Amino acid sequence: IIQSLFGDSFTFSTTPYFADVPPVHPHFRYIQKLRDLGITSGCTLSTYCPNDAVTRGQMAAFLMRARMGIPSGRSFPYPAAAYFSDVPAADLFFPYIQKLREAGITNGCSAVTYCAADPTTRGQMAVFLIRAFAP
Repeated sequence: IIQSLFGDSFTFSTTPYFADVPPVHPHFRYIQKLRDLGITSGCTLSTYCPNDAVTRGQMAAFLMRARMGIPSGRSFPYPAAAYFSDVPAADLFFPYIQKLREAGITNGCSAVTYCAADPTTRGQMAVFLIRAFAP
């Protein structure tokens, strides 16, 4: 996401936000920038969990926060009528998944489902990034 937005040239906070991502971590600057922009706040208050898989729900939140420039915790308009039968309005990621669909970035994992708890594959992520950030 950060490379899609900035390439490899960007500033970032050098004081670590997350105990499990020290400055020597190979992805430190990208994770720091995700936090700088409010795209993520980590998996706990003090950790990022860099080796955990990213679910399709989490990915929707990351992508839409980045694309819209809206940090975590800020609201935005999204379609109220559910596009996907497996993502109820009470789901934490519902607004982001709705916006992802509205923007034409995804059609779901089937005609009627999104599969929010499934891990995002590298192939899916490539498609999502191109659809979200290509001019």
